[in-house]
Order: sequence, then C-alpha cells, then structure tokens
Amino acid sequence: MLYIDRTCGTPLYLQLYRQLLDQILSGQIPAGQLLPGSRALAADLGLGRNTVDNAYGQLAMEGYIQTEPGRGFRVLALPQLLSDSSPQPVHTTAPPPASRVAYDLIYGRMSPRDFPFSQWRKELLDVLDDESRGEINSYPDHKGDILLREQLVKELFQSRGVTCSPQQIVITSGLQGSLEILCKLLYPSDGVHAFEEPSYDRARLLFQQHSIPMVSIALDDAGALPSSLPADRPVTSVYLTPSHQFPLGILMPIQRRYEFLNWALEHNAYLIEDDYDSDYSYHTNPVPALQSIDTNGRVIYLGSFSKSLSPSMRMAYMVLPPALAHRYDTHLRDYNCMVPWLMQRTLAQFMANGHYRRLVRRLRTRFRKTHDLLQREIRQLSPDIQIISQGYALKFLLAFPPHMTREWLMDRALEQGVRVYSPERFWQDPANCPPNLILLGFTAMEPEEISLCMERLKTAWFPE
Repeated sequence: MLYIDRTCGTPLYLQLYRQLLDQILSGQIPAGQLLPGSRALAADLGLGRNTVDNAYGQLAMEGYIQTEPGRGFRVLALPQLLSDSSPQPVHTTAPPPASRVAYDLIYGRMSPRDFPFSQWRKELLDVLDDESRGEINSYPDHKGDILLREQLVKELFQSRGVTCSPQQIVITSGLQGSLEILCKLLYPSDGVHAFEEPSYDRARLLFQQHSIPMVSIALDDAGALPSSLPADRPVTSVYLTPSHQFPLGILMPIQRRYEFLNWALEHNAYLIEDDYDSDYSYHTNPVPALQSIDTNGRVIYLGSFSKSLSPSMRMAYMVLPPALAHRYDTHLRDYNCMVPWLMQRTLAQFMANGHYRRLVRRLRTRFRKTHDLLQREIRQLSPDIQIISQGYALKFLLAFPPHMTREWLMDRALEQGVRVYSPERFWQDPANCPPNLILLGFTAMEPEEISLCMERLKTAWFPE
C-alpha cells in the first residue's frame, strides 16, 4: 500500500519513490512485474501525473526499473549480493580523555593563546578584500603560491642560511606530505632508504607504506654515523635531523656533516634534512642548516609551520636541489598543491608584514622560560633523573634509574592526574628503547601550571 502524507514537508515524488523502492528491495513488488501506469497511479493517489513520472524516472535512472514501449515500466531483477562470512573488524570510537587528567604533557601541541588570531584575521580579510587577486578562482601553481615561496626564500636565508630560489620550493601539507612526494621522486625503481635509529616514527611510516626497503643508521655522540651505512646495498636517500636529532637531541658537528655530504656525492644519494624545530634554540644561536653548506645539490631541506604557527593548518615546504626540482617539474607537474591557496596567500602576507618573525621571537621567549622553569623543577625532583634533551626544542627526554620502568612511571603519573608519554615508538624495534625513558612535551603548558604539575609528579614518583 502506498501512502502520501501531504503535511510532512517531504516532496510528494520523493515519498512515492522511497515507498516503491522499499517494496522492490523487499520483494513486495517482484522482478518482472509491471508497475501501474503513471496516469492510473496518479488518479489512485490523488497526485499529478508529473509527480508519478518523476518518481518512476528516478527509479529508472538508478536501474531498478526499465521502460517497455507501449506497456510501461517493468521491475528489473537484481543480482544477489554475496555475504562475507569472515569476522569483520569492529570500529569503535576511542574513549574521551579521562577527566582525571589535569596536565597532559604531550609533545607537539600548542597552547591556544599562542596563535596570532588578530593579525591572522586581518591578513585573511585583506586577501579576501583585494578584488585584483583572481587566483582564488583558479587552480594554484603546482608548487604552491609564488608569493609564499618568495617569502620563504628570504626567511630561510635569514634564519637558517638556506640558499635557494622560489622554483626550488614546494609547498606541502605537512612533513608526511613532503615525504609522500619524495617517495614518488626518489623511488621509481629499486633503492634503499636509511633512517637514524631512533627517529621520527611518522616519517618512517611513509616509506614503509610505499614498500621501500629501509636500513637503520647507528648513532654516537655526534649523531648519525656515515660508516654504518651499508656498503653492499644502493642507498638512495638518508633521513637526518642534524640540528637536533629526534628524539635524542644530538647536535651533529661540522666534521660529521661534511662526511655525510661527501658520502652523498660519492654514492649519488640524497640527504633529507628534517629541520623540524630549528627556531627554538634558547641559550645559543641556532646552527645553520646542513643545506647551507651543500655545494653539490645533495640536500633536500624540509620545514613546516606546525611548531611556529599551527599544527592543524597542515602547511609545510621542501627545498629541492635544482636537479630534483627539474625532475619534479617534469614528472609531477600535474600533482596539485594540497594546501588551500587562501591559507598560503594569507601566510605570505603575514610573513611580508613582519608578523611571522615577531611570532617566532615571542614563542622562543615563552618556550625558553617554560623550558628553563621545567628543567629546574625536574632537577629538584631527584638528582637521579638524567635530562637527555635540553637547551633546545620543545620536549624533554628523561632517563630514570633502571628500576623505575616506563610503565610504572606512566601509571603512577596518571594516578596523580598527569599524562606522560613513552618514546618507544621512535625505535624501529620498540624493544630496543631503554625501558626507563619518558618523553615530556611542554609547549601546551602555561608557566603557572608547571609547579603544580611537578608537585603531582613528585608525589607519584618520589613520595616522601
């Protein structure tokens, strides 16, 4: 039985279409049966003929019925869907953070007060108000907004000593977006990629997902060791964090940098320099980038705005050596830039007007104060805690006495309302991570919270 409700607000043809579809799918109207003529059905239901024709037309377009000249519409037979009897994974929503967590020392999260809302809003509105900019209705340049790339040329030279042209810069949607492109550029054929051990796990994941063979590079107190690279396998690229090794915080000295540059030239390989937190050196001037001393086009420089502007905007960039920039133009010219043009142009204006450099200086001052205060508080907890990474960056890596295992430290901290983190995911084999290491991020914390947080950790780990 078909019923039309004229008071519900749903279009009449849509009500008829849905009821007919339900009856066809349930078998109440079997395959092969002719539907009533549109004129007759319209008269039965008190509808206009066009309403019935629209409902029949939708069913015919979707393939449930077909017209037979002189006879009307006939219901078509549908193939039976096969049923997969194997167990299906159950997708569950992760539970919300426990309400008892008062302090979450997660790495990489910024405080809401750090974002420059007023300046960003002004630049965004200025871009929208400039009617001469027709780019908003055009496809963007495949390498990203030219004005942003021009600003980056100036910024990178001033802050990191990086020398490049706008044609060498590609705007990407985060570090993983950069590595996604590099996997296409560097690995069309056989080759091996080398990673520091330990290293940033989300970078390693990209190469794993592309099924690129990987080898690990050993570290010493000067960082990654070129001598640990395999001599019997063709290494195409090496992922390095020379200015502040992630997560151990080792600064690679100039001698070791020259060793890697010479190795790369001799083996026709590329060094991927992830300069992830170069803006935050608190008590010394930052060391220039590895790219700044590369005279043979062997370094691919990666940077992002996640630690200076916003991690959620997903804006990053890479500086390709001239040969790779040419390869990108040749092979990936149709690879669209994944960052919205409006955000790129707003950032270009933000940088051109000096807001970005002022923001970085302000954040560096705030993070230095937080870093130094937290460092003093950690040392007051116990003389047995070793601070592995300090004086730089946005995190602390702490080593505790051997009997204080990571699981115990995390559980006891959580009992006091503080969430701390394990660094084991940064090791290719997590079992190789020392069991007494803990990672603390501090960028989301306000200075006035630190003493209260550390009181809780003292109660958790060193009760009187």
